[in-house]
Amino acid sequence: MAWYNVIHTCGHDERVQLYGAGKERNRRIEYMEQGLCIDCYRAQQRERAEQQTAGLDIPTLTGTDKQLGWATTLRAERLKQIAEWRSYLASHAQTDTPDPARNAHNQALLDTILAILRRIEQEPSAHRWIGHRQDSLREIVREVATVAETTIISDAILQHLQGGG
Repeated sequence: MAWYNVIHTCGHDERVQLYGAGKERNRRIEYMEQGLCIDCYRAQQRERAEQQTAGLDIPTLTGTDKQLGWATTLRAERLKQIAEWRSYLASHAQTDTPDPARNAHNQALLDTILAILRRIEQEPSAHRWIGHRQDSLREIVREVATVAETTIISDAILQHLQGGG
């Protein structure tokens, strides 16, 4: 166990504590010197994610600086998944069958799923993007659908109560 100063390719100096045999520590130092420091790496990842989402109609994330850095990257990855789902749904939606009732039902389902995906894209909370980082997109869609359904039911009950019901 010893402390070493590592100078990264970005020029930043970092003091690290390394364990193990001397040969292994030297190998680790050489590896660390070939990359960016953690702050520059995170900034690079955030910049890349911001470039990927630059032209999209999505809200600015809210949260602490640390949350924003992480959530920006997580959101960019998730938005790629959403785009893939949209593409898949567009190519596999059965809205042109001979049965008009089935077409209407399938179109309604497709519209609902697309609305849920749009709602996910519009999430401004960095905390929520981080909190769902390990969830599959399917799990997030289910949660948002459940919340949306509850909201619709709650709105209907409120309208009924306000109407004297």
